[in-house]
Formats: sequence, structure tokens, C-alpha cells
Amino acid sequence: MNNKIILLVNRVAQYTTAGFYFWMYLFRGGLLYGLVPAGVGLICSIDDIHNDVEHNMKYAFEEAYQKNKNHKLLSFIIFFLTGLSIVSTYFSLVTESPVLGFLQFPLIIFTFFAWIFYVYCIYFLANSTKEKKWLYAVAFDTCIRKFINSLIILITLIAISFFIQINLLVFIFFAPPLTIFLTKYIVYIPDSIK
Repeated sequence: MNNKIILLVNRVAQYTTAGFYFWMYLFRGGLLYGLVPAGVGLICSIDDIHNDVEHNMKYAFEEAYQKNKNHKLLSFIIFFLTGLSIVSTYFSLVTESPVLGFLQFPLIIFTFFAWIFYVYCIYFLANSTKEKKWLYAVAFDTCIRKFINSLIILITLIAISFFIQINLLVFIFFAPPLTIFLTKYIVYIPDSIK
């Protein structure tokens, strides 16, 4: 019984540390461009935690950051679409504009799809052994072909985003690792990526 409690406390501490490093490397990338390297580093760290590999978590994040810091466009698009969706939701609550309402629905749907695409991309980048130019095309294709998996990923992302209403610290430290923990077995990774 004592060993299980110690193991649980150790895992919670490791997930908390992984969440901290995710935010640290997200801000290191300038918030606009750090989403992809921080996500790949988080996947590598969570995989090491699950495989009981003793490692320096900062080293795993640093290696992922250096390897994936050139994927700036995807990070920027995700940040821009999310910000635009949040602003459009806020303004639709304040004003009643039919034009804003007409544009808001496709914008939010496109933002949801972009987040699903982001999850597939970071898993593909984390599991790819070498740089592949067509990785984004495979991620796009997988998002559409594995529609049920993509829908489950979307529901998971929406459910985890409600942590911010519960407690900001819980969201900061546990939302990123919990997202990877819950989507790890949902994301389909084709053999061409491995």
C-alpha cells in the first residue's frame, strides 16, 4: 500500500513538472511560435514517464524544442485562430450583429479542426524518426479518414478546457499532460510516419 501511494505521488509530481516545462517552453518560443515544440517535448516526456525511463525532463524538452522550432506556421495559425474565436465569442455576447454571427460559426469549426490537426501533427513529429516534408499532408488526411478518433480528440480537448473554470493552477499544471495522457491511445499513427 505504501509503495502505491509513493508511486502515485511520484507520477503526479512528474506530470506537474511536465506541465510546468510545457508552459516554460511555450513562452520561450514567444507564445506565438512555441506551441509545436512544447507539444512535442510534452509527448516525449510523457512517453518517458510511462516507460519508466529515468531522464532529465528539461533535456527532453530542450531536444524537442531545438528539433522542432522551425514549425512556426502551425503554432501561429493555432494561436491566431484561437484568439480570433475567443474574441468573436466575446463580441457576440456584447453585440447582436448578424454578420458576426454568420462568420463566428465557421470560424469556431475551423478552429476546432485546427486543434485536432495540431494534435495529430505533434504526435507525428514526436514519433517520426526523420524530417518528412509531407508530414502535414498525412496529418490532414488522418484527421479526415479517422473521423471518429478526431471527434473523440475534440471532445477531450473541450472537456479539458473546462479545467480553467475550476482552477487556473489545475489547468496550468495538469491540462497539458492530461491531454497527452488521454489522447495517446486515440491518435492513429500510420506506419509511414514511424
